Amino acid sequence: MGVMPSVPAVAERLRPAHSRTGGVNTHGRPHRRINSLWLLFGTLSLLAWWQIRSLGDVRSHLAAFYGWFALAFGVYLAAIWLVRRMAHPPPRALLPISLIALVAVLARLFALGMTPTLSNDLYRYRWDGRVQLAGIDPYAYPPNDPALLPAPAHRLPPAH
Repeated sequence: MGVMPSVPAVAERLRPAHSRTGGVNTHGRPHRRINSLWLLFGTLSLLAWWQIRSLGDVRSHLAAFYGWFALAFGVYLAAIWLVRRMAHPPPRALLPISLIALVAVLARLFALGMTPTLSNDLYRYRWDGRVQLAGIDPYAYPPNDPALLPAPAHRLPPAH
């Protein structure tokens, strides 16, 4: 009988290669397959958000909105899975980190010029703020109360 290997040695051999090397092959270069997945996930995410932006009023295109949003959410889940596979990211994991940040910034920029169409809460909050700045409790009256129509119009700060 030979010498029994230690439990940590067996566990190390059973771990997938990408987690033994921190997502880097033995030559110190990031796996091209992993980088390709990051690029694919980033591209699909940006495509989904660009398509959502191009829908305009999403209430009239709900099926397309749900489809594109499902794609964006699926890409998000796949990216989480990929991040979890990189249990110990190598010091050279700059591409995934910078790509995640770039996609996040670009997706927000895509949404910057969009009008909120699924909810009108934003307009109510803005009205509440203007009424409150005029010294009136916005919760004491409903927005269409006739008592607020003539009086606060001249006292409310201008809407920008």
